[in-house]
Amino acid sequence: GGSGGGGRRCALVQMHTFEVWEGERLVAGEMGYSVGSIYTSLSGFSRASSAGSVQMAVTSSLLEHAGASLWDLGMDLPYKLDMGAQNIPRIEFLSLLNQGREWGEGTADDSAAAGGGAG
Repeated sequence: GGSGGGGRRCALVQMHTFEVWEGERLVAGEMGYSVGSIYTSLSGFSRASSAGSVQMAVTSSLLEHAGASLWDLGMDLPYKLDMGAQNIPRIEFLSLLNQGREWGEGTADDSAAAGGGAG
């Protein structure tokens, strides 16, 4: 991308999956996408007690390691808040979103592929 955006270049959208396996059984997973240094969760599931929490914790660690600047978890469900998610004011969210989606130094354009190796 990059044409028509007032001269700004934007990072490409990359899809990711995160999976948690217990032996041969898939017990939790998530699908999401990244743009620049922003990761957005789309949907997830859990088939075993605490497997979803493990998946979220590992995803968080991988995103941090990849240089993600923001993890958009969507709705503020209690289990997300219990794990440390925080609501931020809309104006701050939009500012962070715009900053993280810009292509350039300080964004995780290549390393935002945090799902690489996780699923």
